[in-house]
Amino acid sequence: MPGEALLAKHRRLLSTTGAFAISGAAEQSFNVSVWPENSVVEHRGSIWLNCSHTCRDPSASGGLETSLTKAQNKSGPGWMAQELVDIQEWVSAPRCYFNCYGNVTCADAHITTYQPPERVVLEPLPDMELGRAYNLTCQVLNVAPVTHLTVTLRQGGRTLHTETFQNHTVIKLDNRTVTHEIIPQRRDHGQEVTCHTALDLRLQGQFFQNSSPAVELRIFDLPEEPQLLTSHYIEVGTRATARCGVAGVFPTVGEARFTLSFGGESLNFTVTTSGDTATAEGEVWSPFPGQRELNCTVTMGPMSRSARQSVLIYSFPQPVLEIDQPQALVNRNVSVTCSALASQPPGTTLQLRDSERTLASGPQPRLQLTLTTHKGDNGRQFTCEGNLTLGSRSLIKNMSAQLIVLYQPTLDESGCPSHQTWLEGTLQQLACEADGNPMPEVSCSKDSQVYGTSGVQNITRGHAGIYLCSAANAHGMAGRNVTIHVECEGRDRSRWGLPRLHLLGLSSEHSASSAPPCTSHSEPAPAGSWGSQRVLHPHFAVRRDSQPASNTEVYSMTGTESKTELVGTENRTPRLGPFWGAVSQTPMSALSQLQTNHPLQPLLSAQLLSRWALVLCLPDKPTMDESSCPSTQVWLEGTLHTLACEADGIPVPRVPCTKEGAADEFGGERNVSRNVSGTYHCTATNRLGSMMRRVTVQVEYRPIILLLAVSPSDTVPRGTNFNISCRAEGSPAPTYHWTVPPAPNVHCSADNSTVSVASADWHNHGIYICRVSNAHGQHLGQVRIQVTGTELIIAALIAGAAVLLGGTAGLVYYLKSTACKKGEYNVQDAESSSKATCLGRDGAVYGIQLTQT
Repeated sequence: MPGEALLAKHRRLLSTTGAFAISGAAEQSFNVSVWPENSVVEHRGSIWLNCSHTCRDPSASGGLETSLTKAQNKSGPGWMAQELVDIQEWVSAPRCYFNCYGNVTCADAHITTYQPPERVVLEPLPDMELGRAYNLTCQVLNVAPVTHLTVTLRQGGRTLHTETFQNHTVIKLDNRTVTHEIIPQRRDHGQEVTCHTALDLRLQGQFFQNSSPAVELRIFDLPEEPQLLTSHYIEVGTRATARCGVAGVFPTVGEARFTLSFGGESLNFTVTTSGDTATAEGEVWSPFPGQRELNCTVTMGPMSRSARQSVLIYSFPQPVLEIDQPQALVNRNVSVTCSALASQPPGTTLQLRDSERTLASGPQPRLQLTLTTHKGDNGRQFTCEGNLTLGSRSLIKNMSAQLIVLYQPTLDESGCPSHQTWLEGTLQQLACEADGNPMPEVSCSKDSQVYGTSGVQNITRGHAGIYLCSAANAHGMAGRNVTIHVECEGRDRSRWGLPRLHLLGLSSEHSASSAPPCTSHSEPAPAGSWGSQRVLHPHFAVRRDSQPASNTEVYSMTGTESKTELVGTENRTPRLGPFWGAVSQTPMSALSQLQTNHPLQPLLSAQLLSRWALVLCLPDKPTMDESSCPSTQVWLEGTLHTLACEADGIPVPRVPCTKEGAADEFGGERNVSRNVSGTYHCTATNRLGSMMRRVTVQVEYRPIILLLAVSPSDTVPRGTNFNISCRAEGSPAPTYHWTVPPAPNVHCSADNSTVSVASADWHNHGIYICRVSNAHGQHLGQVRIQVTGTELIIAALIAGAAVLLGGTAGLVYYLKSTACKKGEYNVQDAESSSKATCLGRDGAVYGIQLTQT
């Protein structure tokens, strides 16, 4: 029987190396082997299998049993070889068999077919938010056998995840997906992630590796909410700056994208960066009054944060002051009207005042005042002021006008003395001044000859007589007779051309306690006294016991027949003359000429002490102290202030103030904001020097709550703990006060900014109110807490309280007796009010809002 037929007949009895006796054949054992016994072949590849035996029967026959496709074969004594082609089975076991003397022996080969991954794909990653979880997904396509496959995810040189499939039973071409979760950190930004595969068939002599293209990690962080900075109140048609800033931007501030809108319309803006902070700045305005919302959105990669601020656009028309007769005759009725158009929001109040007092006040639209003009009203300044209050801010606008009163001239004794005595040979002026508006023209005449009233004349005896002086303007004229007496004295009576007068020293009112006339009001009176005087002909001197003050000089007068000079004593100043002409009984004219001709004019001022003592004030360098320039000033935000510092000195110094680090001068009155705070340098300067003082300005402002947060949530399961934190800013620093549902498990932090509740129960249901306050105002914020799993308990307790005590009164009693058992209670108007509060021993205020149903 042929070997193949015999093998088929006994197929189920064959073993790999066994030998079986065939009926009628001699028994003889032999071995059969196959090479290679274990092999790997690429999918659709080919392989030669060699079968050999140890049978001594030259007629021994055999073959290869397999489902694979056979091709060429070869044979020889004791062996045969078979080529297998287009191998597509993933696992196969061809069997070699030989028949020796009727015994059949077999040997099996093991062939594994492999396919390296056709593709390794790492799915793209989006821009990632810092700290948020993302999945890395790698797909390995068309690979076999997966039991020998290893997939590794790497970030840079670091292995993130490795996965094998040794326990998988699938023996075919397959796809595999590997997923790994990552939580990106800042250090991961810019790093590359790759997926690597290894098909490990090294026991069969094969090892295959592949990897995906790299994927770059892009990490973004926007940890803080944007901060909006703009005015809460903007006038219609006025442009105001709006700034939106965000800090902590990662990876680069240049990637921050802003969107600014005002009243629903997009704004044009510019973006500036500094460190990790980006700021967008634009202008906001509106032609119409009303409430508008400023919105700012900042986007970084996948992250977006927004802030909004409500802005009131107000209309505040300029008040109008009208004088129906701006130039009115004396004794006429004049109407003064202060008016203003309606503001939006309404509430403008008006004031009509002059330089001394408020004349009328009241609400818009108008105030009216009628007055009869008098001479004293000439030049009277009227002001119409409008005041509009917006929150804590007071806005003021005003308009001023001057009333001119016209009246005819008057000449009286004070301006035009009716009797005047002149000394022959002296320089005199016929001085006649008239009152009137417009200023009258004054002229004097004697014997039809007109004499000017503005020029100085050398007096002769012919100037004696009666002069008719007249003053005229457009509204009338006035006249007055002036008698001039001329005294004629010979030289034997006065060698120096001086009048025969008794020259007095200082009068008694300038005693030891009197300060020199030029002493600054901020300086103490100098030591010493203005003592006794010596009168020396032909000059006089003023002396004192102590040294003169630093800005005071004392002069003596010398003279000849033709001129008189003033000379500084002790050679301390240069000669001030020549001072032409003799001194009259009234030395004011001489003094006036001295001031005009002095080389230091206009810095020089002069005063007459008593009758003849002459003291001149010399220039002095600036001085400032705490009284004229306080070193510390505290202002309130939203009020109007000016940084005014005054200094002493001759001439009066100018005192500009400049903030440290700024170039602009703090000038005029300003509406104060908190950025005005800082150190200012105020410098007083005149020709003789300068003095600087440092002034610290501190701006205080009302508090505002920045954060009211519940941790972990405002919905709390019964028996768990929760905290409520309240954070505010203000200057001075605000204090915190809480109104909370009454419960024994409520506690406050040391600074009262945080409320903690341990093991929440039904008592802790309700509204928690945080109130912050300082000297300038207060701000409230509230949050509602719901404790879950307590509905039945609450219903039972309320029902029980209602049965025992009845209605709201019973619940108020419960607050008194239970919630406030350890402290004082205070229920205001318990009969009609639905709110009860209680003051605990820790000083916190507890309360509950009661609602009848």
